[in-house]
Amino acid sequence: MPTTQLADPSRAKRLVAAITCIALAGACALSLANPSRACAATSSTEGTLSDLQRRIEETGQAYAASKEKVASIQEQIKQNNERLAQLSQQLPEARSKAALAINSSYKMRASGPGLLDLICSSKDFNDLLSTVKYLNAIESHNTDQATRLVSLSNQLSQTQAELARQAEEAAQEEATAASALQEAQAARQEAQKKAQEENARSGGASLDPINWNTDKVEFVGTWAPRIDNYLAGSPMAGCGTAYAAAAWDYGVDPRWSPAISNTESSKGAHCFLPHNAWGWGNCSWSNWETAIRDHVRGLATAYGSTITMEAARKYCPPNPQHWYNATLAQMNLI
Repeated sequence: MPTTQLADPSRAKRLVAAITCIALAGACALSLANPSRACAATSSTEGTLSDLQRRIEETGQAYAASKEKVASIQEQIKQNNERLAQLSQQLPEARSKAALAINSSYKMRASGPGLLDLICSSKDFNDLLSTVKYLNAIESHNTDQATRLVSLSNQLSQTQAELARQAEEAAQEEATAASALQEAQAARQEAQKKAQEENARSGGASLDPINWNTDKVEFVGTWAPRIDNYLAGSPMAGCGTAYAAAAWDYGVDPRWSPAISNTESSKGAHCFLPHNAWGWGNCSWSNWETAIRDHVRGLATAYGSTITMEAARKYCPPNPQHWYNATLAQMNLI
């Protein structure tokens, strides 16, 4: 009976085809289990990509640090402006009270009784002591009013000087942030250009370029909603901000990692390990945000800034053309 089945040419062909498909699927799964081992780039190419990736991350971090410092300085300026307004409101009253106190002290000293008069007019020692204490209290109050005016005036001057210093520091830091942003944009555009050239050489299809001439806030604001729309109804629904932020930080096309998740696991519906939607190593994560950042950075480090035929050959060697076409088609939906 088995011999008769194998003698049927059509049945034999179908059996061979099935075995071949199973072998290809197994080989692809094995390659996805450790994608970095499938990397076919030369050491010189890896070095160039590493240098560029390092520059992308460093410029992004420098920009983020400068923006954070600017925000901190602006908060200090806000607090000092509020303090300045309070001092400005208190100063007129303090001036008026100090003027009255100084005038009172002058009159008391000019027309007040001397020590001998106080002694002679006092009924007894306790009466004298009470009178002296009373006069000292008046003098102390008058002195306090004058001292408060001096203190408020000094605080006002110091706050104004601090504001001037902070304004200058903020301006310098804004310039530093602007310079860091330009470097970050240039590094990302360079990575994208390299990917486009590589894709053209390997016969890959064209893909609309990403506009890197923006900052992180605007970039995330543009791409997070688009990715959220793409992931709606999937286990990764609502992860658009995580994808977009990681894409900016590592200079990766924000459509690439979400699209791979569809190719590999139907957007996280069929993960072979927890939160591993990309067939990425033997890795598992406790949450999507950490997983997304690790995958996007892994793409940047080992595969480049966006999809290319070369990246497809490294990511899924058994069937790179199908992987490329399927992933590219999903990227165009985002």
